[in-house]
Amino acid sequence: MRVRQIVTVLLALGGLAIAQDGPPLIDATDQAAIKANDGKTIILRGKVVSAEWSNSGAVLVIEFENTSGVMAAAFEKSRKKLDDAFNGDYAKSLAGATVRITGKLQPYGGKADKYKDALEVIVWDITQTTILELPATNPTP
Repeated sequence: MRVRQIVTVLLALGGLAIAQDGPPLIDATDQAAIKANDGKTIILRGKVVSAEWSNSGAVLVIEFENTSGVMAAAFEKSRKKLDDAFNGDYAKSLAGATVRITGKLQPYGGKADKYKDALEVIVWDITQTTILELPATNPTP
């Protein structure tokens, strides 16, 4: 019995060590942590308030609740695989959901003045996005 307890504790500690070896988990509203991790691979967690493709369809801009200093983006060349993996519409699947997006945090590289001082994570692959919580749905009257 004692051996089982020791093994359980060691496995738990080993799991904690493994979890700490990966990219840091950063809330999208934590501006200090976002700035401190510029140029590093992170896991960005937040509620998506907007996920819309540009008028040209070239860029998907993903905005998070209660933040203006960070965003995520995907490009047209990744659209089909992202849409296929997320019920046919990646942008629609993200809107209102709480997500984790993993990737390198870098200065915004686009043309929109709105994001000129923001950092961004680029989504290239389906494995970078995890939906943690679906958006609340309004009950039908």
